[in-house]
Amino acid sequence: MPKGQVHLFTSAKKPVKPTLFYECLRSPMKNCWIAACHLQFDKNRKVAVFSSPIKRKELPKDTRVFPTILVPDIKPTKVPTVWECKIRDCIVGTKQEKGIDFPESYCPVGLSSMFKTVLALTAAIGNILGIYDVKNAFQTSLAPEEFRIWVTAPRIYMEWYVTTDEEFDYDEKEEYVRLCYNGNQGTKAAPKIWYDTLDRILQAFGFKKSTVDHALFVKFIEPDGWFYCLISTDDLLCSFPTQDLFVQLKDFLCQYFELSTQEGKVLTYLNMRIIQGNKSITLDQAEYIFDLLTQQCGTDI
Repeated sequence: MPKGQVHLFTSAKKPVKPTLFYECLRSPMKNCWIAACHLQFDKNRKVAVFSSPIKRKELPKDTRVFPTILVPDIKPTKVPTVWECKIRDCIVGTKQEKGIDFPESYCPVGLSSMFKTVLALTAAIGNILGIYDVKNAFQTSLAPEEFRIWVTAPRIYMEWYVTTDEEFDYDEKEEYVRLCYNGNQGTKAAPKIWYDTLDRILQAFGFKKSTVDHALFVKFIEPDGWFYCLISTDDLLCSFPTQDLFVQLKDFLCQYFELSTQEGKVLTYLNMRIIQGNKSITLDQAEYIFDLLTQQCGTDI
C-alpha cells in the first residue's frame, strides 16, 4: 500500500470489483475500503452535500426518506500496479415522483454524430483535443430548495461523522437521516441540475450553446479560431486552437469545482481511445475490449 494513501493498494493485475459494499468489509482490503468511504465523506462535507444528521423520529411522520447505498469501484492510477478504491454515497431514487421530488430529469448528452463532427473539424482546421473530467459533478450542483430530499445515513457514515463533531450525541440504537442539499448519484434530478450548472458556467466563459445539440458549446476567439466543448455528463471533450485557451478554461472551471485533465496525442473518452496524428484522428476501443475479455476470462490474456 502506498505510504500515506490508505485507499490505494498494489496489484500486478486489475482486481475484481466488489458488487456490494458488504463484500468490501469482508475482503482483505477492508481498511482500504473504509478509508475510501472516509475520503468520499470528506469530499461531500467540503462542498456541503448533506446537512448534519438528525434522528429520523424527529421528522414529521409523513416525511419521505429515501435509502442510500455505498457503491464500490476500483480505478487505475498513473502507476500500472497501483489501484484506487472508490466509494460513491448514492441515493436510491427509483421511487421519486416528477413534480413532487424533482422538477425535471432530462440532461443533454453529446450525440455520437456530433462527437464525430467535432473530431472531423478538429482534424480539418488543425485544432488540439483535450479533456476535462469533473470530480463529484452532481454533488457540486445545488438543488432547488423545494426539491431537496431526506436520505438515510449509513452506520459507517455515522461512525465517521462523530469523529468530525465531538459534540454530536450519537445513539447507535437510533436511525439517522440527512437533508440532501445538492444533486447526487441516484436521484432523478441530478443530471439536469448538473447540466444547468455547467450551462451557466460555460456561457459565463463566453461559449454559445448549439441550437442543434445542446451538449455542444462553441466560442470564436479572434484571431485564434474556434473553440468547441462537447459535454457528456461530467466529461468535457474540447477542441481548441491554442494550448493557452485550454488552460484558461481549466482555470475558470476550477473556480467552481475540482477537475482533472487529459492532454497529449492519446486520450481516453467514454471507453474510446482517441489518437491524434499530425493530419488525422483515429478512434478505437482496443483497451476497453481488452478489459472486458480479461474480466470475462478471469485471467490475463
